[in-house]
Amino acid sequence: MSGSDGSPLIALEVARNHELKLASEVVFLFVEEDKGRFNHLRQLLDSRYKYRSDGVFENLPSNFRVLLERGEFNSIMSNQIQRLRQNRYNLAPTMAFIDPF
Repeated sequence: MSGSDGSPLIALEVARNHELKLASEVVFLFVEEDKGRFNHLRQLLDSRYKYRSDGVFENLPSNFRVLLERGEFNSIMSNQIQRLRQNRYNLAPTMAFIDPF
């Protein structure tokens, strides 16, 4: 909570300002185990991008989906992949950035 943008905000800004203007759905999954950092990130996302009750952020493109999960990364990702498999979905092409902070 140094006052500078962390990797979640940087990722959102880079994707939002990309010159190709991504047209397909772009899903951001941010996982934070620490309660204080999780709450801080949630507040930052809300203040910068204006979270609405329907799960959409007003100040992000409509094709961006932002998920924020509190917990241990391996557990969260294992559950996400298991849900995909149970529903017979394939994982879309993925760019994953795992920040060990």
